[in-house]
Amino acid sequence: MILGKALLVIWFALRIYFSILVIGIILTWFPRSFDYKLPRIIRKMSNWYLERFTGIVVLGSIDFTTIIGLLLYEGVLDLLRISII
Repeated sequence: MILGKALLVIWFALRIYFSILVIGIILTWFPRSFDYKLPRIIRKMSNWYLERFTGIVVLGSIDFTTIIGLLLYEGVLDLLRISII
């Protein structure tokens, strides 16, 4: 029972971090957004995970590694969610 509640708290925290990852990716589409403090904090938080995938799948000037990182992260979240149920 206690382990299930702990896993649920971890799942919610990881879900919030997933939202931060998505916001960080969207902010990269707006180059001037990092002139402000909050977007820089979000970028720093999201780059901690996403920079591990940089340069894996690059086609021309488009880097698709963020998609790989998000899919892997979502897969781990789904496995954790299944173990909670």
